[in-house]
Amino acid sequence: MRVDAGVVSHTVTFAGDANHKAASKTVTSYILKAAVTLTGAGLNGSGYFGTYDGLAHAATATVTGVGVNGVIGVIGQVTSDTTATDAGVVSHTVTFAGDANHKAASKTVTSYILKATAVITVTGYNVVFDGAAHTATGTATGVNGEDLSAGLNLSLTTHTNVGVYLNETVTFTGGTNYKDAVKLVSDRIRVI
Repeated sequence: MRVDAGVVSHTVTFAGDANHKAASKTVTSYILKAAVTLTGAGLNGSGYFGTYDGLAHAATATVTGVGVNGVIGVIGQVTSDTTATDAGVVSHTVTFAGDANHKAASKTVTSYILKATAVITVTGYNVVFDGAAHTATGTATGVNGEDLSAGLNLSLTTHTNVGVYLNETVTFTGGTNYKDAVKLVSDRIRVI
């Protein structure tokens, strides 16, 4: 008995009985390849779901189809030939080439890469009045240690005159891969 997809010829035979002659005939059986279902292996069927980490991520899909004894189950995984690195939404095509018992299939799956949170440090100043402008200092660092300080706007912390400047806003523009952020800092210029 054949269980794999394909074409096979069989000879069927009737031995005959008291009222009928013996007979045989060649017949052909056709077992067609089964269809498969591709489902993104990431969260909620996505190709990939995660937070920006600077690495390239290919979309992965699970291949489900009829297996041994007619039971439907996972028969493999396939990976897209394209990757996503930057935060955002990317569509990929994943393709299953097929095998001896299953049809080829392809599907578009979507990958989602969320913006990461930069590590931001802002330091205020406490200086004696000297007639010069003073500005708070700050750094912004990415998930791989990269310097993102160019995204900081410290301009609202710049002062020349004597005073206490509470809860001044420092903004960070994260661009493509990082979340925008706001930090508060206090500064002081005092008399001698």
